[in-house]
Amino acid sequence: MLLFNKWKYVYIHIDELNRDSVVASALKQELAERGVKLIYGNRHYSNYLIRYFAKYFDAVVFPKPHFLRYFDKNCFNETKVIMLYTENIGIIADSGVDKMTLKGALDEEFMSGDSSYVDMVDAFCFWGKLVHDTVVRHHSNLKDKCYVVGHPRHSKQTLKLKNHQVNSSKKKEIGILTRQVFLNDYMERNQLEKLAQYLDNSSIYEYYNHKTQDFLISTRRGSSPENDAFSEAVDVKYIFLIINTALKNNHNVSIKTHPREKAETWKVLFDKFEIKVKFVDPLTPLTHWISDLDYLIGPPSSSFYDSMMMGVTPISIHNLDKRRKQFDLPISEENNHLMPHVYSPKSLEELFSFIDSNKRTEHTEEIYAVLEAEADYPFCNNSINKISNIICDVLNNREDKRIIEQTLGIAIYNIASVIFNIIFFMRYFTSVKHSASFIVSRKVGKFINKLAS
Repeated sequence: MLLFNKWKYVYIHIDELNRDSVVASALKQELAERGVKLIYGNRHYSNYLIRYFAKYFDAVVFPKPHFLRYFDKNCFNETKVIMLYTENIGIIADSGVDKMTLKGALDEEFMSGDSSYVDMVDAFCFWGKLVHDTVVRHHSNLKDKCYVVGHPRHSKQTLKLKNHQVNSSKKKEIGILTRQVFLNDYMERNQLEKLAQYLDNSSIYEYYNHKTQDFLISTRRGSSPENDAFSEAVDVKYIFLIINTALKNNHNVSIKTHPREKAETWKVLFDKFEIKVKFVDPLTPLTHWISDLDYLIGPPSSSFYDSMMMGVTPISIHNLDKRRKQFDLPISEENNHLMPHVYSPKSLEELFSFIDSNKRTEHTEEIYAVLEAEADYPFCNNSINKISNIICDVLNNREDKRIIEQTLGIAIYNIASVIFNIIFFMRYFTSVKHSASFIVSRKVGKFINKLAS
């Protein structure tokens, strides 16, 4: 008689350390109570290690189907595959174009006619019913694999809970968001290189199905670099002006850079001009930072959803220069369905009058409708529990692995990951560092474990 392991082993891909770790942390705690051991991984593990060790895991969790392109199509014959999206709100969820929503959920390969990656998936965990319903409406064969789980970073286990009230004193806690991914590329690519994408005609398409001749022209951020350049340049100007004015008015100012930016560039500038602003540790979860703010200010961002859901008033700067609007692209956060409800002043005077008057955005039925459709708010407070239920249900629908084979396989995987870390460690210090290139060391693992409440 064969002996079977009482533990289940699940691999989770953490795509961005500073964005996705808190969800992995909460899931690990929740699943441990259900006899499931969650093992952290990243892009490097997923690209190079998992292909050899997938069969020893009961399930793997990835952020999008396109991560499966790195594997042989038979790699997961003995392993369940679950999609837990890291971004599923804003323009990604509802661009007004179903094709764009489908491409975001099911990826370019599927829309181009290759369904093999989507066929490998056992469960899709969408944040809101809007994406879920769009996928099911167009691809009813996927219905039994599709679930609504809510915004996982707003589950009760991942939030730094605070009964937030706007500070009535003159001194406010003001948070500044940046989004200068064209001007301040974390990969340190120069702007001319980005403009050179026009030499590649394929870059104009979100996807192209040569068999059916179905295609979608890209009209999102990144598809028109010259538009991005102008918008970001204007935003930089007003970010500096807002910070200077806020500091003169004796407000506390903290800044969190976009994960795809090089944060050091901002630090050098602020040091050079002796601007006393607090830089938020990039590893601090966004929601933990927001919970301490009175106002969140920046260009249009999906982070405004987080702010609204936490009762912190967002302020968009995109109307401070009337020229900027002509450079907005159809599929950009400027046009997401929350933005009409976000306060967007037309001058600095108007912005600071709003703050000094202790005004805030009150939730309306329209705001609740957007947040519910895209993030399953307020029911997302049980998101981690919902995801855990789905993972466990999927695991129950597979054959148990033999204890000796699995235990030995996981042990070898752990040894291989240590060796891989040593090799990658050398490369890490000679390459550009960003949130997706972190080392899954013991120290990093302990850090992630502590993030969830």
